[in-house]
Amino acid sequence: MNLRRWTAPILTLLAIAGVLLAGALETTVAHAAGSLDLPVADHFWPLSWLGLPIVGSLIVMMRPENRVGWTMVGVGAGVGLTLATTAYARWAFVVAPGAPLAEFAGWLAAWVPVPAFGLLAILILIFPTGRTTTTFTRRVARLTTAALAALTLWQAVTPVTVAGGFANAPKFTNPWSIVALGGIADLVTTLLAQVVMLLSLLVIVSLPFRLRRARGVERQQLKAFVFAASMVPVMFGGAIAITSMAFGERGDAVVIVGSFVLMFNGLAASIAVAVFKYRLYEVDLIINRTLVYGALTAVLVGAYALGVLIFRTVLDPVTGDNDIAIAASTLAVAALFGPARRKIQAFIDRRFYRSRYDAQQTLESFARRLRDEVDIDALSVQLLDVVADTVQPRHASVWLAKEAAR
Repeated sequence: MNLRRWTAPILTLLAIAGVLLAGALETTVAHAAGSLDLPVADHFWPLSWLGLPIVGSLIVMMRPENRVGWTMVGVGAGVGLTLATTAYARWAFVVAPGAPLAEFAGWLAAWVPVPAFGLLAILILIFPTGRTTTTFTRRVARLTTAALAALTLWQAVTPVTVAGGFANAPKFTNPWSIVALGGIADLVTTLLAQVVMLLSLLVIVSLPFRLRRARGVERQQLKAFVFAASMVPVMFGGAIAITSMAFGERGDAVVIVGSFVLMFNGLAASIAVAVFKYRLYEVDLIINRTLVYGALTAVLVGAYALGVLIFRTVLDPVTGDNDIAIAASTLAVAALFGPARRKIQAFIDRRFYRSRYDAQQTLESFARRLRDEVDIDALSVQLLDVVADTVQPRHASVWLAKEAAR
C-alpha cells in the first residue's frame, strides 16, 4: 500500500523531469536549426499541464481509492513522456544522429499522445467519485476507451508524421511503422480521430445533465468543476481580446501562454477543492459574485464609453477639452456603481437563485405582518407557512409556553 501511495508522486516527478528535459533538448535543436529566438510559448506552455499530476498525486496520497487522482497522474505522466520522447527523437535525428534509443523514442512519440490526452475524457466521466454513475456515462466511457485504444494501436504501426516542438521544428516519421499501410494511414487516422472527437463532445455535453441529476455533495463537486471549466473559454476569449490590442508578437505570446497556464492549473485546483471538499459550499457565492461583478464590469465599461462619447460631443464645441468629458464620465460611472450593483444583484438572484430570492421576500413579508398581527393562533399558522417555504423541513410545529398562550 505504501508503494502504491508513492507511485503517483514518483510519476509526477518524472513528468516534471520530462518537461524540463524537453525544454532543454528543444532549445538545442532550435539552435542547430537556426531558430535562435524561441517564442515564450515554446518554453512555458507545458507548465499548463503540471497542475494535473501534482494535484493528482495529492489525491492519491490522501484518497487512494478515488480513481480521479490516478487518472490525473496518468495525464501528467503521459504528457511528460510525450514531450520528452518527441524532443529526444528530434534531437537524435537532427543534432546527434546515431544516439541510442532514438528510433524507440520516435515510436513512442507517435502514439503516446493519444492515451495521454484521451484520459482527459475519462477523467471528466468518472469525476468526482472515481467511477461512472449512469448507464449513459458507462457506455460513453467504454466507447471512448475502445476508440482511444484503436487510434493508439493505429498510430503505433502507421507512418504517422510527428510534429510539435517549437515553431518550424523539424518533423519526423514513425520509425517503426508498417510502410505498406501508408496508402490508407491518413484516411483511417482521420476517421478514428473524428470518432474520438465525437465521443469527447458527448463527454462534455453530459456534464450539465449530470449536474442536474446530482444531489447533495456530489452536486457541489460537479458545480465547482463545471464553473472552473466554464472559465476556460471566458479566459481564452479575454486573452484573444487583449492580444488584439497589438502588444507585439512577444507580448501576445506572454498573454496567451499565461492564460493557458491559469486555465488548466485552475481546472486542476477546482478538482482538488471538489475532491477534498474544502470550503465546497462557497462555490455558490463565488459563482454569484462572478456573475454579478462580470455583468457590472460590462455595464460600467459600456456606460463609461457612452459617457465619454456623449460628453465629448456636447462639451467639445464649448470647451475644446477632452479631459472634461473623461472626468465627467468617470464621475458618472462612480455614481452609477452602487445602484447598478444592487439592480444586477437583484436580477441575478431572481434569475439564477430564485429559491434564495423567494425565501428573502417571504421573510421580509412576514416581518411586515408580524408588526401588525395580534392573534397568536394566526401568527403561529403564518410562522409555519414561512418555515415551510424557506427552510422546507419534513415536519414543523410551534410550541407555546402557557404564559405566552395567555
